[in-house]
Amino acid sequence: MTIEGAEGVAIHQNQITRCDGNGVFLGGYTRGVNITGNDMNYIGDSPMAAFGWTSPCLHADCKVKLPDKVGPDGRGGEQPRGSYVAGNLIREFGIWQKQSSAWFQALAALTTFNQNVVFNGPRAAVNFVSARQTMPFVILWLHSHRLLAIAERCFRWWQQSHRQPHVQSGAPTTTQYIIPT
Repeated sequence: MTIEGAEGVAIHQNQITRCDGNGVFLGGYTRGVNITGNDMNYIGDSPMAAFGWTSPCLHADCKVKLPDKVGPDGRGGEQPRGSYVAGNLIREFGIWQKQSSAWFQALAALTTFNQNVVFNGPRAAVNFVSARQTMPFVILWLHSHRLLAIAERCFRWWQQSHRQPHVQSGAPTTTQYIIPT
């Protein structure tokens, strides 16, 4: 299921099973998507993923453009924001793609990942490659790694600098850091 250019979508109490790729994908501009109370199992890649885009302009004057939306300027707002992921049962995922996570996000913000049960995945159960997300409730991890005994259960990092508005104030900021957790 792919959601792009949408606001206020609710994916609630579904059985999402035996998908070769991702179960739910939030791409580009999405706001306030709620993914709650679902049972996701036997997913080939990540059961849920959110991925945003930046501008193709390499500089503010846009004299140099990149072939895709991968430049350093994220002020256009083409990122998933305000996603709420809660109360899901997520198991047996990463069947085909071993770098999968129950929730993967890159260039997305203001995500809440709360009260999800995650187990029997290949590696990290949650992977945040973005800033400003919360995990307010302890997640139940039952043997979250099928393949590695020493892998991280939650991994958060940021490796590229992107210019984007401060999500709450709107003031431009540039962020570059790597935070393994």
